[in-house]
Amino acid sequence: MARRRALRWVWAAMVVAFCTPAAGQSIGCDGPNSAAPVVPCAEANTPQQAARSFLERQLAATLAPTASALAQALEAHEFAVCKQPPERNTYGPLYGAGRWGCENGYAFRRLCGDNYYLEKEIDADYGMVVVYHVVVSPGSWNVVALDTSLSLTVTRSAVGDVKLTVFLSIRQKFPGASAPSSYVETLRSQYKGQAEIVKKEVLDYCKTYKETYCQELLALAALLMRSSAVASSEPAQPFVVRAKANGTLAVSMPLELSSDAVSLLVVTGTVVDDRGLPVPDAEVTLTGAATSTRTLLDGSYKLSAFGTGTALMVRRIDLSVQRATVDVGFPTSGGVTMTGVAADGTSQLTLQVTSHGIRPESVAVSTPILGTFARASGSSPLVLDRNGSGTLVYIPPVAVPREALTETVVVGSASSARSIAAAPVTFTVSYTDLDGAARTTTASIQLCRPPVLLVQSHLGGTATWTKFLDYTRSQRFDALVTGEGISWAPGNVSLSEWAKDLATRIAEARAAYETAGIRIAAVDVVAHSLAGVVARSLLEGKDPRGDVRRLILVGTPNHGLAWLDQEVGAPAVRWLAAHPIAAAEVREASTFLRALAPTGARKAEYVNLVGRRPSSLSASRQGSATVQDDGIVSAASSHLDGVAEIRFDGVVHAPGLLDPAPALTESPDVWARIVELLTTVLPDAEPDKLEFSLRAGRQVSVTLTPQVTPWPAVAKFPSLLAPGVAVRTGDKGYASIVITRGGQAWGSVSLTAKTEVLFLASSPALVRIEIVAGSARLRTQAASAEPADFEVTLDAVNRVASWHTLQPDVRVLGVGTDVVASRDEAVALFALDGPAIVEHSKGAGFFPARLIEGGAGIRIRSGGSIEDEPIPSRGWWTTGPWRGPIPFFTFPIPVMVISLLGLIAAAVYHVRARRSFAARMSRERPPAGPGTP
Repeated sequence: MARRRALRWVWAAMVVAFCTPAAGQSIGCDGPNSAAPVVPCAEANTPQQAARSFLERQLAATLAPTASALAQALEAHEFAVCKQPPERNTYGPLYGAGRWGCENGYAFRRLCGDNYYLEKEIDADYGMVVVYHVVVSPGSWNVVALDTSLSLTVTRSAVGDVKLTVFLSIRQKFPGASAPSSYVETLRSQYKGQAEIVKKEVLDYCKTYKETYCQELLALAALLMRSSAVASSEPAQPFVVRAKANGTLAVSMPLELSSDAVSLLVVTGTVVDDRGLPVPDAEVTLTGAATSTRTLLDGSYKLSAFGTGTALMVRRIDLSVQRATVDVGFPTSGGVTMTGVAADGTSQLTLQVTSHGIRPESVAVSTPILGTFARASGSSPLVLDRNGSGTLVYIPPVAVPREALTETVVVGSASSARSIAAAPVTFTVSYTDLDGAARTTTASIQLCRPPVLLVQSHLGGTATWTKFLDYTRSQRFDALVTGEGISWAPGNVSLSEWAKDLATRIAEARAAYETAGIRIAAVDVVAHSLAGVVARSLLEGKDPRGDVRRLILVGTPNHGLAWLDQEVGAPAVRWLAAHPIAAAEVREASTFLRALAPTGARKAEYVNLVGRRPSSLSASRQGSATVQDDGIVSAASSHLDGVAEIRFDGVVHAPGLLDPAPALTESPDVWARIVELLTTVLPDAEPDKLEFSLRAGRQVSVTLTPQVTPWPAVAKFPSLLAPGVAVRTGDKGYASIVITRGGQAWGSVSLTAKTEVLFLASSPALVRIEIVAGSARLRTQAASAEPADFEVTLDAVNRVASWHTLQPDVRVLGVGTDVVASRDEAVALFALDGPAIVEHSKGAGFFPARLIEGGAGIRIRSGGSIEDEPIPSRGWWTTGPWRGPIPFFTFPIPVMVISLLGLIAAAVYHVRARRSFAARMSRERPPAGPGTP
């Protein structure tokens, strides 16, 4: 059994080497070069081929060869190899190319032509291993019938030598902790037996190969010594040299010689391509002699053939083959080759395609798994011009799925270098060459997600994104934290200064990708709290940037802050007090906020994540979903017209704000939604279509800057009011303001004399109003299923520089109500219809909320005491201009439709009745007789 196993190894991987007689090659003891390319072993160099190769070298090296001189050289070589015993430790001319080398630090002896074999113990617990290690000269092959399923390695060295390594192992680990000496001796004995078998078979093979080689040398010498042409019944064959390499077109060169003209023909030369570069491993065939060879690394080749004539000839034929290829080239930028692209919604990668020796009309490009190619003409993404050139424009997908990110790319440099995830996008260009052979070229693009900048501000805490950062990286995003506490300049600076820093961070993130060969035009930004306003100022200012793909706003006061609850928002109050410039800019209706772009003027894609703190009285008593803020930012201030809004209930603005409520930036639900928004198409949002119209009034003035006097008077009615406007009535004035959404009634605000109100942020579900002085009636009349609510603050006193240290005396939350609120010496609230929720201040925070049912009222004294007060039977809202008929816009639409149909029906009935009466009278009138006048 053991002998049969050894024979399988021996006959599958026997090796014999051939070299010149003058030198014997040896192998250093550094083992095979693992970096060398793998060499195919499909061709065998037989003893006959080895002898022919020797003859070819002799003929090519002789200036004026004669048949007798060549025959003598063959006979002398045969004597040296087969008759003269080799010197010790040498193989002689035949075996000079092969020698046992070193492998893995263990010494191995020569086995072919010597009596040495390996006797080295691997370790005490293992058996033995024998490794056959042979180098073959680049001048000839001698690898015979290799079975690649066996344990062997074939590599090519830098100089072209072929190195074959065959392993025969009987290693066996002893199952115990240490092997007894008898166990090791048994393995050694087994090893020696196997080695003897292998040695005998190798020596037998070497002997047979040598004998056959010597016989062939003598046969060739006999052929050379013939004195006349050989008669043959076969017709003479013309000699033609033909070369063909992978990726090239075949080329032929006739020699103008026939087989009946020569006794021996040797053809040498080189094969180069149309650029003049050598073509290795090209197949060169000598037709007419049915012999072929392959070019070496330098493109050289040598062929020989015997004919029936007497002449000895040597010809040099250099051949040039035309490439038949399609090459896909990547663009460069700043000396860097762009091999990848980011799926940022803007960037594309234009690939230059060149071709040689193909049929241009046969080119086709496969569809990539991710992304697509722009169509150059019709349905084809690639059209080649008459020079064989064209372009492929790769368009990345909207987003890259996580499972596709199987590779990494290093971006940045030095200490900022980091690995980012990449998805290989492989595509194939198929074509037909001019010889009619079908070929393909494969190329790959590195597809990346754009970097995600997580921007934090102190309103959310300097560790806002700490936990989320780890989560995003686990989802294979390249996330970077910046903003407050990291890169923003400390101290009393403006939001514009922080916007400049954010612009620098965006540029740095893009530059890191570009220098790594990843084309990128835009990044993603996830901004929390005040950082969202900073990011918006970059995208909506006088010179809006275009290098942000998506802006995800998380708890951002987009319309600013009107006041802060000193108990809930104490950290934010302290921060704003230390940053008066930023505090003025983030104040509701500030000049900074008014300068941001209106609806529809945004370049980046926006989405708005809004938090609502745990249920208050409005939710628990009324079943309403209306919770007005996240503890810092109101829902109406967060709202942006035309931007999709995603609400999260039961969360607060920042960590630790309302324990144990989770923060927006630490909620797993928010995390998952942000990742979804970064990898899918963003949801659409319909415009609010909210309009504030001053329908009627007297002594009415409006302004966008209440701090500045005088206020411009309203000259005509109706008049549209801008968002954030302040409205004031005179001593004998009044105002009627109608709020519509898409032409349908949303609600109304009625002002009596000597009243001043400030319209703050608004959304389709909520309008915030501050009553500075006087009295106002607020009614919700939404015709749609979506609720329409008011949030009313009284005496917010936020005109001073330290507005953030104050809070309103009273806050009224409407839940589909009709309420009258007055601010004089005391605050009076009357719920004319529907409930209202009232919170009043205790200086820092609010007293517990109180529910006022419809038909009831209260009065809140300056000391904070609350008294029930009945609704007056003749309040100001029932007298003067308010006594007139209900304006048309307050009629429900169904009533208006029914009334209109009734009028139409009455008109039709009237016309038909008159016609019927006229016809009846005509029938009843007697006919006129003769003489009737």
